[in-house]
Amino acid sequence: MSRPWILIPVRNRQATTLACLAALRANGDLADCGVIVVDDGSSDGTGDAVRAAFPEAVVVRGDGQLFWTGAIARAMREAAARGAGILFWLNDDCRPQAGALRALRNFLEKKPAALAGPRCLNAATGATVPTGFSGRRIFSAAAGEIRPVQGLSGFCVGLGADVAGRLGPPDAENFPHYGGDTAYTLRASRAGCTVALVGDAVVQLLDGGGGPAALRDRVRAGESLAENWRRIFSATNSPYRLRTLFALQRLKYGAATGSVLALARATGWMAGMAWTKARG
Repeated sequence: MSRPWILIPVRNRQATTLACLAALRANGDLADCGVIVVDDGSSDGTGDAVRAAFPEAVVVRGDGQLFWTGAIARAMREAAARGAGILFWLNDDCRPQAGALRALRNFLEKKPAALAGPRCLNAATGATVPTGFSGRRIFSAAAGEIRPVQGLSGFCVGLGADVAGRLGPPDAENFPHYGGDTAYTLRASRAGCTVALVGDAVVQLLDGGGGPAALRDRVRAGESLAENWRRIFSATNSPYRLRTLFALQRLKYGAATGSVLALARATGWMAGMAWTKARG
């Protein structure tokens, strides 16, 4: 059976990245799996530090414009060239607990056309963080439970050996940073892949699993309305990027309904930005 590979996108978080790899080594995961770290243009020496401390890691250098989805796509192509079977997406601020990746692997070895996510916990509080979704509802999984869902957040996701060949890499054009995980796992579900949460796999989220900052907190009083608009609604790595919003709503609900829903949400966002800017 082909070796599994862990795919980690990173940028300018050297200490966090090294701690993630150290945790994987302590769990025995680096002995069981290959690891590809995509360093997307870090200026803090992350790539060189990884090479020095973890010579078993494959470090791929990006130009700073890959962002999350592009880095994952790049890592998936690199893994495919190395004959990878099962793949694990892993953010460097996630800490799989001992046996977590093995539990996901056990599930995926039985279901090669499947994607599997772990039970995620807030590292600071221990609270469960729902990371699976079906429609508009979000879910976690209890210990011992396998919960089918339609899609997964990309903190930590295992892809069965047949998935990448069936779907290819994620769409980095429409979903360059936010939404790449949602779109890919939903598309997999619609293509007939099993998508599930595996309750016996436990991962801690150092950032607590919280979402991006509220739109009102992104508005800058010192910038013009046009400058705020470009940074909030056009920037590649913005959670409020309009191209991503329209693409995701159309994927979820179809071209016509999705466009109407996206337009309504975009209108609300833009009105909220203008109102916040006017106040302040």
